[in-house]
Amino acid sequence: MRDSVAWDELGIDAMPDRRRESRLTIGIPIEITGFSKDGKFFAEKSITSNVSESGCSFRLHRMLERGGVIAIKILPNNQFPVPPDDPLLYQVIYATKDEKNWYVGAAKLQEASIWSALALPAERGERQAS
Repeated sequence: MRDSVAWDELGIDAMPDRRRESRLTIGIPIEITGFSKDGKFFAEKSITSNVSESGCSFRLHRMLERGGVIAIKILPNNQFPVPPDDPLLYQVIYATKDEKNWYVGAAKLQEASIWSALALPAERGERQAS
């Protein structure tokens, strides 16, 4: 049997998320368009698993190539009645296969935010006014 790792002895902070930003676990209806790994244009609706100011993750039925560029836009519904903005460009950071779908993580390539209607958590290190 393996001994457990003594993270504090190694000086490694293993528990906190080391990302620059907090993520919000929320299911937002989105439409993703782009080119699949086989080079075919697609448009597919999905729901986010989580979002941050600089990216999001979601599931798709098709495989996307790491580094590929996709466009994402919010689809309004009863919970998110915001008018849809123009889609924003995102780069595929990872795509992993689960039982039925591909789980995709994407980082935005533009300054604008499609999540502006949401109250996203503040960036790490940024103080909120009291």
